Amino acid sequence: DKVIPLFSPQCGECRICKHPESNYCSQSDLLMPRGTLREGTSRFSCKGKPIHNFISTSTFSQYTVVDDIAVAKIDGASPLDKVCLIGCGFSTGYGSAVKVAK
Repeated sequence: DKVIPLFSPQCGECRICKHPESNYCSQSDLLMPRGTLREGTSRFSCKGKPIHNFISTSTFSQYTVVDDIAVAKIDGASPLDKVCLIGCGFSTGYGSAVKVAK
C-alpha cells in the first residue's frame, strides 16, 4: 500500500480521536518520545545496538517501520511526488487556517 506518514498518529478509537476539534491521539508519544514503536521495540540496529526513530516516523531515512496508526493509506495511482506534500505540512497549514483562524 502507498501511505503517508503522520506526525500525529490517529488511532480513531480513543475519546480524543473521536472529538471533532482534536487531533492529539491518546496513544501518541509526542510529549514524551521514546524512539520506539508503541510496543516498545525498534526494528533496526547498528553494531548490535537499537536505532531509535524520531517522533514515531523517521521520514528522513531510506526505510522506516512505523505503527499502523501513524500512516494514512492513499490511492495506489497517486503520484508520490505530488501527494508527499499533503503530509504534515498541508494538514498543519490547512488546519490552522480553517479550524483556528476560520
